Parts: sequence; structure tokens; C-alpha cells
Amino acid sequence: FMPSKLADYYGVGGTILAITPQGSSTEYILNEYGGRVVHPDDVNGLCLALASFIKKKNKSMPLIEEKGGSGSIMDFEASVIATKIINYISAAR
Repeated sequence: FMPSKLADYYGVGGTILAITPQGSSTEYILNEYGGRVVHPDDVNGLCLALASFIKKKNKSMPLIEEKGGSGSIMDFEASVIATKIINYISAAR
């Protein structure tokens, strides 16, 4: 399962702060591509994440940097996704 909104957020260069359960597909994707994950019961963690974003924004620093995993945020650009869809359809013929 791929949470479809993540592709949209990465595609436009959005900063992602996800409040999601441990072990979720969203957590896995954000750990791989970049983003911040806070578990639903971690109120202190959420406060710290928001404070960190505000501090970085005030200093004109990138809010989220790529994690350097096997993937790239560029994988979520519309042209890349469209090419993958076309390739899947072609392969299914």
C-alpha cells in the first residue's frame, strides 16, 4: 500500500510531518525518502517536530532533507510516475 498523498507532497517539494503508527507504510516511506514521523501517542515528539520546523523556517533552512536511502524524492515527480504507469500498461499487454 502506497499512501497516494505522499507522492503529491514529494512531487511539489512539500515538507511532510506524518502522525502515523509505528511500522506503517507511511513511516517506511518517510524514513526512506525524507520526512518526519511522529507516533500518534507521542505528544511531546509532535511538539518538538513542530518547534524544529518553525526554527528551521525562521533560519531559512530546508525543513526536510532527503535521507539518502535507495530512493530519491525525484521518484515522485509527475513525469516519473507517468512513465512508470505507461511501462506497467505496456508490460501487461
